Amino acid sequence: RVTDQNFLALPTKGTALALKAKVLVYAASPLYNGGFTEALALTNPSGKKLFSPKDDSKWQTALTALEEFINFSGGKYELYKVNTNGVYDVDKTLYELFMKYNNEIVWANPNQLWGDVGGEGTQRRATPRSQGQGFACIAVTQELVDDFFMNDGLPISESPNYSETGFSVAGEDPTGRTETGTYRMWVKREPRFYQSVFYHGRKWHVTNGVVKFNKGNGNDNSAADYPWSGYLMYKRLSRIVHNTGSNPKTDYHPSIIFRLAEFYLLYAEALNEVRPSDPKIIEYIDKIRERAGIPKLSVIKPGIIGNKELQREAIRREVRVELCMEGQRYFDVRRWMIAENAVGEGVQAGPFFGMNMGAATENEFFKNRLNINRRHFLSKSAVGLGSMALGSLLMPGLFRGDEESLAQLPLGLPHFAPKAKRVIYLFQNGAPSQLETFDYKPLLNKMAGEDLPESIRGGQRLTGMTSGQTKFPLIGSYFDFKQYGQSGAWVSEMFPNMAKIVDE
Repeated sequence: RVTDQNFLALPTKGTALALKAKVLVYAASPLYNGGFTEALALTNPSGKKLFSPKDDSKWQTALTALEEFINFSGGKYELYKVNTNGVYDVDKTLYELFMKYNNEIVWANPNQLWGDVGGEGTQRRATPRSQGQGFACIAVTQELVDDFFMNDGLPISESPNYSETGFSVAGEDPTGRTETGTYRMWVKREPRFYQSVFYHGRKWHVTNGVVKFNKGNGNDNSAADYPWSGYLMYKRLSRIVHNTGSNPKTDYHPSIIFRLAEFYLLYAEALNEVRPSDPKIIEYIDKIRERAGIPKLSVIKPGIIGNKELQREAIRREVRVELCMEGQRYFDVRRWMIAENAVGEGVQAGPFFGMNMGAATENEFFKNRLNINRRHFLSKSAVGLGSMALGSLLMPGLFRGDEESLAQLPLGLPHFAPKAKRVIYLFQNGAPSQLETFDYKPLLNKMAGEDLPESIRGGQRLTGMTSGQTKFPLIGSYFDFKQYGQSGAWVSEMFPNMAKIVDE
């Protein structure tokens, strides 16, 4: 294990063993192991099949590699834990885990400016608009919020502690993690929830100011920088940086690629596929749950022990929560081939949900859940069309749409299996702008060269490219507009032929 601070980013033997084990788990998973029937027909130019038929022995191969890594990890890696005055501090543990190099990290990238709140860094993108001009654009879906356990270790559908009625009263939350008056949906949740999700009415860690997302509270949807779901990502954010005054603006910390907890869960997954009666399956899940500060499955759900399907479900649920916001979920639901299941089942087909960001009052904010359809989601998405095309090749069923909704359309829409083999990106830098083609703006031309009025900008950023500018001069059209035809339509000189037929 590398301990020299100058070489922490270098991959080690442990990194190599971990990578080998993870690749073999992917090879054993349904997407690459006979489950993706369309792929079984794919061949290379020589006619060799690219995907092999199902082979259950691949799980044993993956299990052997995971056992090799776990045996090697003894004395080198361990689940990170913090004790305060001799007592285990779960909240400090779950926060500090991502703030510095520690013995749980198998491999990490040291060059991630996660903590930059003065530029375009992730920290600023997950900061509310009212807190030092945050961009507030990394939202969390209601589905992920619902997947976190309660403090009794049970899902919200099984726990008597869960409620969506009213707000907490004094003394209702003995842990002190929530304020009096918190919506009960967010009270008595597990510690990982509070370290991962920032919700309406919570206090921001630096200013201690209450942040609300409904209309009129400085963080609503009246400007571009807001979380569409009413929740912000909170996991991995530094609690010392703030984009005002003399506060620190940057806090470097490693971006974790592999950590031991992930491989404990991969080990439980592979072992369950090979020997579902092995007690180590629950033992390794419980190592994660114990560190997370919730009861062990062996205590609260002994009935699932030895049941392959129920243990598989428990493993996937634990992976969902433990590794949320670490870039893993997208790939997991595809290798398991469950991505096209309904969002309400914890995966990715159909509408997404969030709180009502358009609500004028707090009661409406809580009462009416916002249904985010796929078109709305993609309009807010940063993955780009290239990633969508790749996704369509990996899991075409996701793109069928809701059959009932399609049936209601006048003509119906055909569904064909995606045929795309290449994705071409067109970056048309220098194309004529809208205001030089179809959008006549005489006032803009009149004000050309003047600075953009503060009443228009409202202190918000315009683009990432202008983040360092102090002046924002207006620019009018380079082309003249004239009125043509009986309609008197304004047409740019760029379109002389269109001007002749403007009435038609």
